[in-house]
Formats: sequence, structure tokens, C-alpha cells
Amino acid sequence: MQITYWEFIEEELHKRRQQGMSPQAAASPAFQSSPFAKWDSPERPLRNAQALYEEWGHRPVPLPEKLARLNTLRQQGILALMQPEATRPLHAPPLGNWKA
Repeated sequence: MQITYWEFIEEELHKRRQQGMSPQAAASPAFQSSPFAKWDSPERPLRNAQALYEEWGHRPVPLPEKLARLNTLRQQGILALMQPEATRPLHAPPLGNWKA
């Protein structure tokens, strides 16, 4: 199943990169209707998109290291909240208690 995930993610993200989408924009629609949308850690596609885009030569806007990490965490949180069907980690509060 993991190989299928990587085949899917690479194909979908490559299409979106060719359309000029940023990693952040490409990560969300690619997975909301996929069989992987219900996996735990719904923020995973964003980091995977960033890594693949970098491998394909995309260079993100330079930010200081700590600010860049915080920005990635912020974007991952937003993506996770956009996927209510995903399995929540055991340590996470119930969805109704999450604040965007």
C-alpha cells in the first residue's frame, strides 16, 4: 500500500507542479478524494509535496530556518483540519475541540 501511495503522490503532484501550483496548493486537492485521505497524519501530503518539489528543482521562498519550520507546521495544521475524514492521532483532542 505504501508503494501505491508514493506512485499516486508522485503522479498527482507532478501534474499539479506542471500546472504551476505551489506545494501547499498541490497537496490538498490531490488527497482529499483519494483512498489515502483517511490515513492518520493528514498533514503528511504537505511535507511529501515539499520534498518532491525540492527534488524537482523547486526552491521555496527563503525564510529564516525557524520561521520556515513554523510556517510548515502551520500549513500542515490547516491541511489536517481540511480533512475531517482522516484518522486522528490517539493524543489529539476530539475534532469538535480543535481550533483553526
